[in-house]
Amino acid sequence: FFSGARDPPILRLCELGAGSGLGAVARYLLQQLLAVAGLSLFPLATLLANLLGCLLIGLLAGRWAGVHADSRDAGRWHFWITGVCGGFTTFSTFSSEVLTMMLEGRGSLAGLYAGVSLGLGIFATWAGLSYSLARKSHVEESADELG
Repeated sequence: FFSGARDPPILRLCELGAGSGLGAVARYLLQQLLAVAGLSLFPLATLLANLLGCLLIGLLAGRWAGVHADSRDAGRWHFWITGVCGGFTTFSTFSSEVLTMMLEGRGSLAGLYAGVSLGLGIFATWAGLSYSLARKSHVEESADELG
């Protein structure tokens, strides 16, 4: 399913579309789940989607360190990171929610939401990347000891 660098561009577009669709459906389901649970007053769905997406991007980027857009394994990068994570996370909705809070006179909440989103988003990406790289290093060291 994951195309290589020399595969037709239409295949890459199909991978991106499939990944984006999967991510968007996952975000919608998260939003619906939180609404059913009565947790829709604060933009919790956007916050959770963005934080989970940041964590996943960090985990995948660490796992696939060294994979570039023109490499043989680029298809999985584009499907998962560009597609799934891109469809799941939403900077535009986050920005709109912050602006709406500000226009409604809830500037302190808007500032808190923006700060928490950015701070925890960067932390989640770093944590995922750090974990994944440490695990990758540990696996490689174990393989060296066995080989």
